[in-house]
Amino acid sequence: ANTVRVSNVDGEPWTLARMLNNDPSVRYVAPNTTIRPLSADLTTEQWTHTDFGMQNAWAAMGSMPGANIRIAVIDSSFHTTHEDLQSNFSDDQWDFYDDDADVTINPAATPDGANDIARWQHGTHVAGIAAAPDNDLGVNGVAPFASVVPVKIFGFDEHGTKTNGVADLITAIHWVSGEATPDSEAPA
Repeated sequence: ANTVRVSNVDGEPWTLARMLNNDPSVRYVAPNTTIRPLSADLTTEQWTHTDFGMQNAWAAMGSMPGANIRIAVIDSSFHTTHEDLQSNFSDDQWDFYDDDADVTINPAATPDGANDIARWQHGTHVAGIAAAPDNDLGVNGVAPFASVVPVKIFGFDEHGTKTNGVADLITAIHWVSGEATPDSEAPA
């Protein structure tokens, strides 16, 4: 599948997308609109392992829940050396915002130049929910023996807001599905 990105289009992007979709040689078109992660505090709506019966699920899976499973987390930056999570981070990782293999924060790219741990909290938090190991250092993830493939798609704009385009999200989904992308080989 060939993906073509068109930038700096004059006019309304949805009008152009509808026009291109009418072309029989075009399979699919969508504007590369800006996306941002949710910022609402949903803490009171989150369930714990007990609330949704993880202990029963773990018992049904056997002694190593998540063993031989790879979980892709597509999010903001990751603290890949976090003492509770580093053993479960895969060597396969890619930053689709900066087009490199470094999924951590780049202090030079942040508006204030600070290596602010809050800026990589969400990706790390989600990775912990998914696969924090049972190692007596912190929480246990839903699949504590799984491997996490960290995929960064959000960077920070000049205002310190996490942003990116839908095209990078789609490319990241293709990559974690095993397809090579223009800037990286497919994960192992």
